[in-house]
Amino acid sequence: MQDNRFNILYVDDEEFNLTSFKAIFRRDYNVFTATSGKAGLEILKTTDIHLIITDQRMPDMTGVEFLESISDDYMFVRRIIITGFSDIEAIIRAINKGNIYRYITKPWDVNDLKITIQNALNAYRTDKANRTLTIELQMKLNRIEELTAEQLRLQEEKFKQEAEKKILEAESKKLKEIQAIREELSNMIVHDLKNPLGLVIGYAKMAEEQLAKPEIDQKVFLQFVKSIMQAGNNMLTLVLNILDVYRFENGKPSLRLAPIPLSELFDTSLDRVSFGLDKKNITIIREYDPELKINLDKELISRVLVNLLTNSLKFTSRDKRFWLGCSNEENNYIFYVRDEGSGIPEEKLDQLFKRFSQISTADDVQGVKSTGIGLTFVKYAVEAHSGTVWVESELDKGSSFFFSVPSNLT
Repeated sequence: MQDNRFNILYVDDEEFNLTSFKAIFRRDYNVFTATSGKAGLEILKTTDIHLIITDQRMPDMTGVEFLESISDDYMFVRRIIITGFSDIEAIIRAINKGNIYRYITKPWDVNDLKITIQNALNAYRTDKANRTLTIELQMKLNRIEELTAEQLRLQEEKFKQEAEKKILEAESKKLKEIQAIREELSNMIVHDLKNPLGLVIGYAKMAEEQLAKPEIDQKVFLQFVKSIMQAGNNMLTLVLNILDVYRFENGKPSLRLAPIPLSELFDTSLDRVSFGLDKKNITIIREYDPELKINLDKELISRVLVNLLTNSLKFTSRDKRFWLGCSNEENNYIFYVRDEGSGIPEEKLDQLFKRFSQISTADDVQGVKSTGIGLTFVKYAVEAHSGTVWVESELDKGSSFFFSVPSNLT
């Protein structure tokens, strides 16, 4: 698109319709016309088409047949079909299969067609931007997985410089927004993956040294293995949180709802953080009916609980207590994770669930700051269940994280 205009292909066996369409829209778009599906295919081979409009009833092949024939090679091109009332049932079936963006009945109204074309091209533009961002993000995630701890340290500074340079070179507001998100995500990944990756390497080295001894201390060796597994699980949770936050921000994903016993849900979540709980000798107090079943997405809600438990572990010293509970209040199930940690300053409570918000305080018992992707995921996952999340906290006494799930969720 050298002139920055979209290319539209209009296929119709009636020359009058083609001429009329081109006369109306040629000032706004690059209009290409074809009198048959076969002629339309030839244009597609040589021209980057963004929107196809086709008549349904044509001699050689129908509009639906023409669109189905190009579905694999031109899957991202938006398609509109023009049809008479007698063909509507067939068109609706094609739409339901995902082949057609919209249909318009004859005779078409100019204003309605203009709006439909504009909406279709806006959708094309949005999809293209999302595809580009997804590819770029996936490439960076793949690259990070291949780096060693030393390479990761070197790449952090290099990526910052490249990202800053690209931001300065961006020519439009939209490109700058996309670049800013990319930089933010990558810095967060480098920041939060560096520590657990270093632990994996360190514990693996100690395990190797233990194996080299004449007599292996099984207890010590097992502790190293558990530490490696815990660090690996932390990295996996971080990556899944990042991918899910991106998914949530680009549309509400479908949930895999099923009635899940509370005992199964909480046991799964506690098992994923058992190493950290044991290491700090945390006592778990359960306050829920283990036989109660709640309709929810087990994987998402389990990771919500894992993120909340992990967060509490960060800000809680040894030999403390955690409370895990669930109650039924006014058509909602209220889940909560309560700790005896250092607490959160009141002025930070409103910022906790914003994207990449830091929640560390001067009393952070581990001295580690987090970019907050876990709590961002918690917010999005709960909202995907039509629920809400909130927190209550008091310095030096602990924090209580709550989230709701509607009891009639379907």
